[in-house]
Amino acid sequence: MTGAQHKVVGIGVGIAASYAFIKTTNDTTAAIVAVGSAIGCWWPDMDHDRTKLGRKRKVLTNLTSKMASIVVLGGIVGSIALILLMMFGIRDYGIELNLLYISAGGLILLAIASKLIKNSKTFRWATKHRGLMHTLIPPVLMSTALYISDYPLYRYFVIGLIVGYISHIFSDMLTVEGCPVLFPISKNNIRFLKLRTKDKSCTRAAWTVAILSCVISYLVF
Repeated sequence: MTGAQHKVVGIGVGIAASYAFIKTTNDTTAAIVAVGSAIGCWWPDMDHDRTKLGRKRKVLTNLTSKMASIVVLGGIVGSIALILLMMFGIRDYGIELNLLYISAGGLILLAIASKLIKNSKTFRWATKHRGLMHTLIPPVLMSTALYISDYPLYRYFVIGLIVGYISHIFSDMLTVEGCPVLFPISKNNIRFLKLRTKDKSCTRAAWTVAILSCVISYLVF
């Protein structure tokens, strides 16, 4: 689905969830769930380079990757230089040679491991669009943030982010591409329908999910 379609679903599901929490807890603070959902419903598409979040993510990850590579390379060169200077007695820095050997060896292994991981099929699958970001692993990890604080406003906002995130995955499961929700058991994409993003049926489906969510929440709670 498009960003606009996900926003429709995220807001609709968020309102439904807010209403359910307010009715069951009598706490109007739960209204913040709708705000969190409206934000969380966009997050899975950070793995898509053509989205606004995706472009920002790509710039940040590329910059971080380059900086990490420079730090590792600098550490390797620096460690080897110190080892040579100390071994030939040119200068004594008061550092144990064994520690320098371990540091240089560790950085070299880190550089090799990083290269192997980036070239692996699993890494390429996980970082592609509708890869790891479109599984249930991110929202499960996000739920651990609920243990950071008992402050109601914070907890409801995090719940909203999770609700919005899951609404995005559910929405994409209505399309022909589907999502790999059973990962790590399976990388196969699962779908409920075969809607196409650019088709008007996708927009109708988004509004249907949003409205049905609110109606069901109202009738049940």
